[in-house]
Amino acid sequence: MAWMGLNKREFPRVDISCDILIDDENEKQIIAKTENLGSGGVCVLLGRPLDKLSNVELKLSLGHDNLPLTCQGRVVWLVQSRDLSTHKTTYDTGIEFTNIKEEDRARISQFIKKLK
Repeated sequence: MAWMGLNKREFPRVDISCDILIDDENEKQIIAKTENLGSGGVCVLLGRPLDKLSNVELKLSLGHDNLPLTCQGRVVWLVQSRDLSTHKTTYDTGIEFTNIKEEDRARISQFIKKLK
């Protein structure tokens, strides 16, 4: 379930499912899918919580693009919810890109424009 909060973003986002690999501060990897993506950050649905304001390493695949994008991010929000069909707890997690090359930010922007 996507978080339906007020959208105060500088960078617009699109709902898109892309593969993402997240390395947390404890060097544990999480393989997930994005819920939405913008050139300023990403939202993912996770099976375990990440600490708010923790730093993460991200590896993001943009569709059929063979070259994954690698950058750093910071967990800026998370919302706990429960899947009604499986009764599992999940965490909608917002991650802001903190150390991203401008050419990678431009790749995300171009990817989003193609989807609109």
